[in-house]
Amino acid sequence: MGKTKVTKNEIDIYIKRNIRKHPRDIVRLTQEHFVITKPTVMKFINQLIEEKQISVTGKTKDREYIPLPINSKPRVYEIGSSSDEGKMWKDFSDLFTGIPDNIYKICQYGFTEIANNALEHSEGQYISIQVDRFFDQIEIFISDDGIGIFKKISQRYNLDDPMQSILELAKGKLTTDPKHHTGEGIFFTSRAFDSFFIRSHNIVFLHSDSGFDYQDQVDNIVNGTTVNMEISLGSKKSIQKIFDEFANQENGYGFDKTIVPVHLALLGNDQLISRSQARRVLSRFDRFKRVWLDFKGVQFIGQSFADEIFRVYPSEHPEVSILYIDANKQVEKMILRAKGINK
Repeated sequence: MGKTKVTKNEIDIYIKRNIRKHPRDIVRLTQEHFVITKPTVMKFINQLIEEKQISVTGKTKDREYIPLPINSKPRVYEIGSSSDEGKMWKDFSDLFTGIPDNIYKICQYGFTEIANNALEHSEGQYISIQVDRFFDQIEIFISDDGIGIFKKISQRYNLDDPMQSILELAKGKLTTDPKHHTGEGIFFTSRAFDSFFIRSHNIVFLHSDSGFDYQDQVDNIVNGTTVNMEISLGSKKSIQKIFDEFANQENGYGFDKTIVPVHLALLGNDQLISRSQARRVLSRFDRFKRVWLDFKGVQFIGQSFADEIFRVYPSEHPEVSILYIDANKQVEKMILRAKGINK
C-alpha cells in the first residue's frame, strides 16, 4: 500500500494546535510529524505570518512564533446604576460567533460573572474589558479601578493577611455581600477556563489544569483588580459538568462539595503545625456537606494541625464529611493518627 498523502489542511491544523506550546521548535516538530521538508513547513508558517495570525521574533535558533489575535475588542464602562453585565456581553458577541457551544457557554458564564463582581463589589468607577479571539483560543480580560479583591475580602472576613483571602476564594461560597450573592462565580469560572488569573496589588491568584497557586510580592503592581481568562477552542470542558461535580443530585443539585488546596494555607516559610492554622483551613466548612482536602505540595503537617481537622472538627460538625487526597506518607500518617486509625 502506498503512503497516505498529507493534505494542506492537516498541516495547517497541526501547526495551529501546537505552535503555542512549541514556539521555537514548531517547524522541526511539523517536519518530523508529517515527514516533510523544512521549506514545505515554512510555506505554511509564512502564510500565517502574512495573514497576521502569528508573529515572529528573533533570528535563527532564537526565532519564536507567537499567535496573534485575529480579532480584538477593548471597551471601557463607567460603573453606575444603569450598568449591566448582560449588555456588556452583547457588545462583544461578534467575537464569540462560530465557536463550539460548550466554549460559548463557558465564556458567557465567566464573562458575566466576573463583570458582575466588578460592577457590584469593586467600589470602583470604571471597568475595562478586552476580548481577544485567536485561531486556537479566546482570552478575556476584565479590570476595575476599585479597592482590590484581596483587600476587600480580608476586610470583610477580618483576615490578618490579604494572602489568606486566596485560600477562601479557592474554597468557594465566598462573597462580601451574602444577602445578594452566593459566592459561586469565581469558584466555577476558575475551574471552567484552561487558565484563570486574578491580579490585585502585589498578589496573583491563579488556576490551571495543574491546580491552584499564588504569587506574592510580584513586580507589576495592579491597582484594583484584573482577571484574565483563557480557554482553547478545542476544549471539551462543560460548565454543566463542572456544576454537577460539586452538586448533590439528591438535594436539588445544591453546591455542597468543595476541594480545598491545603498548600494555599502555607504563608512564607511556615509549616502547617498549629491549631490556629487548622482553623483557618476549616473556616466556613460548615457551608458544605463534603470537603476534600488536597494535600498536593504539602510535605509535612503537625499533630495539632491534623488533630484539629480530623478529630476535633468532625466531632463538633458530624454533618460535614472531611476527606483527603494526594497526601504523602508522612502527611497520611498524621491524618490516620488523628482519626485513630493504626496502619
